[in-house]
Amino acid sequence: MNALFLKHVPFEGPAAAGKILERMGIGYRTCDVCDGGVLPDHGAYDLLFVMGGPMGAYDEAAFPWLAPELRWLEGAVAADKKIVGICLGAQLLARVLGAGVRKNPVSEIGWFPVTRLVHEPVTRFPEEFTPFHWHGDTFDIPSGAIRLARSEACENQAFLYGGGILGLQFHLEATREGIGDLIANCGADCSTGGPFVQEAGDMLKPRDMKGIHGLMKGIIASLAGPR
Repeated sequence: MNALFLKHVPFEGPAAAGKILERMGIGYRTCDVCDGGVLPDHGAYDLLFVMGGPMGAYDEAAFPWLAPELRWLEGAVAADKKIVGICLGAQLLARVLGAGVRKNPVSEIGWFPVTRLVHEPVTRFPEEFTPFHWHGDTFDIPSGAIRLARSEACENQAFLYGGGILGLQFHLEATREGIGDLIANCGADCSTGGPFVQEAGDMLKPRDMKGIHGLMKGIIASLAGPR
């Protein structure tokens, strides 16, 4: 089995998801879309990860590589590939599936609880868990998809489409190092303040990394098996 990560910025890569794949004996490679990376044949990969980034899913004018990536994702969806979209990646998947992407009423940056809405076998989310967030946009739920989770700040936190396409607004792959990189590169996002924007020091406090990584491992195990 082979996996592929699409990266939109250098500081948002496989992180803990890559480590989980390695421990499971699953090979993977990354494609730096923003740096002119040529999108490979998705047919060569069994599991696709579409990672985050500070740009919007609607920003093709400022980021010309977004348009070909959206077309590539359309092809991957049509080919019934198993896909995990994270943050921006989830928004891109929502757009490809015909749903809107827009500004969330508030920014959500830091560690905030998420409530499960539906129990299903792909994510197996607990009733409540606390992942890491860094977003100002949100997605609508695509027609035919299952809305999986919400938070106080953001009504649509996750969706599952067709049993093998998963959109996550939050970051189960987060590591302390990766959070530090986000603070270093996107710290201006925190200047807006608000009830759902934590201080850098709070974001870097010890958290239940094992718990969120366990959820990511469960998702990978579910998607890596027969659908």
